[in-house]
Amino acid sequence: MTTNESMLPPAPKNARPKKAIKTKKPAKTKKAVQERYRMDREIGRGGAGEVFLAYDQQLERWVAVKRMRVDMGEVAEREEFAIREAKRLARLQHPNVVTVYDLLEQDGDLLLVMEYLAGHNLEDLNEPLTLRDFIEVARQSLVALAAAHGIGMIHMDLK
Repeated sequence: MTTNESMLPPAPKNARPKKAIKTKKPAKTKKAVQERYRMDREIGRGGAGEVFLAYDQQLERWVAVKRMRVDMGEVAEREEFAIREAKRLARLQHPNVVTVYDLLEQDGDLLLVMEYLAGHNLEDLNEPLTLRDFIEVARQSLVALAAAHGIGMIHMDLK
């Protein structure tokens, strides 16, 4: 069963970036990925790619879809690296790490489908974290990092 676009729940409000983010290839990311995911908008960007809010029409939930950057190296090497890292990340079950749902290819791009977590970016805070809050964020990050290292995964894009 697929969901009619007019029946979609509203996108989470806190997923909207404060300022518009320009995308190099908006046409590719606006397509439904393999007829399942309806891309909504870009919600983040990092060293390894762009992240989009998307609606999983089959399971009727919001997800995050990361498009891996094309300029990461040779296509075969990039694809092999992405598949290896996606498999490792999919094995990592931890409350401080998003869950990986799928790895897809569309028009030569690799797309990592992940759990969408509503929240805010620490960069967007109007004031510095208190020392107590900073220590808690650091603690949670380090615990997640230790779990990743425990399965042989080396972080390259810690957020």
